Parts: sequence; structure tokens; C-alpha cells
Amino acid sequence: MLRITLLGPVRVIVDGVPLAGVAPRHRAVLAFLLFNAGQVISIERLIEAMWGYDRPDTARSQIHASVTAIRKALRGAGAADLLETVPGGYVARPAPGQVDAEEFTERVAAGELREALALWNGEALADVHAHYVRGVRELWADRRLTAYERLAEAELAAGRHGDLIDELAAQVTAHPLREKLNGHLVLALHRAGRQADALTAARTYRTALADEQGLDPGHAFTELEQAVLTDDPALRLPGGSAARPPEAVAVTAAPERRSVFLPYDIPDFSGRAGELARLAGERSPVVTIDGMAGIGKTTLAVHVAHQLADRFPDGRLFIDLQAHTVGREPVEPAAAL
Repeated sequence: MLRITLLGPVRVIVDGVPLAGVAPRHRAVLAFLLFNAGQVISIERLIEAMWGYDRPDTARSQIHASVTAIRKALRGAGAADLLETVPGGYVARPAPGQVDAEEFTERVAAGELREALALWNGEALADVHAHYVRGVRELWADRRLTAYERLAEAELAAGRHGDLIDELAAQVTAHPLREKLNGHLVLALHRAGRQADALTAARTYRTALADEQGLDPGHAFTELEQAVLTDDPALRLPGGSAARPPEAVAVTAAPERRSVFLPYDIPDFSGRAGELARLAGERSPVVTIDGMAGIGKTTLAVHVAHQLADRFPDGRLFIDLQAHTVGREPVEPAAAL
């Protein structure tokens, strides 16, 4: 049985035993392909993911060497078909259950939050280094934390506030400006009969937010704080049943589904200040970024898409029409859609 872990050290595991001899660089290439499973990834995009603009002269040959090493490891694991060479690059096609990151996403969608969180073993991509890694780690750390927040919501609604307090306090220490976590801690303390501690926790968050960002808490947190101060009966769980908490800690039965299919942003994007300002201020329904092949149009477009995420809450899509991919016919937009 093959298992590949990305939510911690990157490992290729066969029948419970990690394969030896897969170098960190090779595992970084494999991880990038798996995080983009089902997409054709060109060699140029792999080079950019691994080194950004500071690529060595041997970048292309190093990518080929990594793919060769990955194929050898996968053949030894009986999974040679996981990585395919196709016109324009490579595509990873893992089977269901083979990759922990995919299982995490599926379990979160199914509401199996404790099981999803149990898949983690440290930070994502814990033992590999590449240009793309920091952005991926930040993205998946946020997904992990969001899953925990949903779990805490459900536990609070079920009346298990006492069991949550130490856990929430540790999370707040690690993420002191995360408003929803702070709200959960305040509510858990209040329901445990620790009103003074709940108000102290609320003040601590309010002070930290003002000191660090010069901001006040959001409306929902402020309402929660006021409700604790006045011992609002709406915060209680009468008769042992789960009263609905205020908006700050509202229980959601399932994650909101959005269509977000963007390549990962480059974490240290720099330059293009004029173009970024113009694109950020543009309100036209369609914007075209024009220029010669290879000057960074796609990188700029992807970066802007991440920067403007709040304007498109229903979804953000990326379609590679392969217009400049050697050996591959360009894709018609209608066919891609």
C-alpha cells in the first residue's frame, strides 16, 4: 500500500515503511506536483517553483534528474502510473487515499474534523526547501487552523467547553490575533463559569490587536464581549441542550464551498508596482496582461488574483491555455471551460 505524506515531513511510504534514498530536492518536486494533482505542470513552472528567478544554469537538468528519481521510487512502490509525462510537462494522478493532503480536504468537507486534524505531523512540507514552500506552508497552516476553529465550534455547541479551554488557550498563544479562536476561548471560559477569565481573555485580545495592528475587534467579537459582561442568557446551554452561540462562534454544519483553482502565489514577489496598482484599481470585468513570452505575465496575474481574493469570494479560476508550451497545441478557451 502506497502512502505519501505532505502534512509534515514529505515521505513516500510503502506498507508502513518510508522509502530511503529519495533526496529532499526530489521530494520537493514530487510535493509540488501532488499539490497540483491533475494539472499539467511544465518544466518551466517547476523551475520557477523550485528556484524562482534565482535559478541555476543546471535547473532544467536538475528537474529531469528529480523526475527520474521520483519515477524510480514510485516504480519500486508499485505506483509507476502516479506520475505521467504528457505533452507540455508532467501530471500527477494519485489514487484516492494515497496522499494525506487530499484526505485532509475530503475529511474536512465531510465534517470529520478530528480525523482530518489527526493527519498532521508538524507543519506542511516540514523537511524540504524550495522557492514555493513558504507560500504552501502558510496556505495549509491556515486550512489546518480553520478546520480546528470549526471543530471548536462544534465542541462548544455540544457543551464540551470545559474540555476545550486548555486546547484553545494553547492555540490563542500560538495565534494571538486570530479573532475566531479568541472568541471561542472567551465563550468556553464563560460557559465554564469563569466570567472574570473570559473578560480578561477578551481584553488581552483587544489590546494585542490594537498594539499590533492598530485595529479594534470586529462587530461579532464586540457583541460576544458585551454578552459575557452582562451574562447574557443567550450564551448559556439551558437544560444541557446546545444553544446557538453568537455569530462570532456560529456553528457551521459544513464548509462553504468555493471554487478556488489558483497556482500558489510567489511569497517574495517584488517589482511591478505600477502594474499592481493599476490592476488593483481596475474595475473592468475583463483585464488583459500583454507582453512577450517569459517576462512574468502569468506570475503577475496569479499574484494579483491572490491579492484581490476578497473581491471574488465565490471563486477564482486559473486556466492554462498552453499557448507557449513546446510540443502542445494551444487550448481553446471554450474547450477549457
